[in-house]
Amino acid sequence: MTDAISPREFRRSAGTEDWRVVGDGARAVFRTGSFGRGAALVAAIADEADPQEPS
Repeated sequence: MTDAISPREFRRSAGTEDWRVVGDGARAVFRTGSFGRGAALVAAIADEADPQEPS
């Protein structure tokens, strides 16, 4: 299911300040300064998207 909103609606939504509407969707760039910090950012995003049970 795809619920499309206009670029204007997207920009007015809370939490989209770092995002830009381009072409067919929204994009964001988060500069981390190093590969290690970038990997940590990706890991944190993955944990939020698919939380694991504590071991």
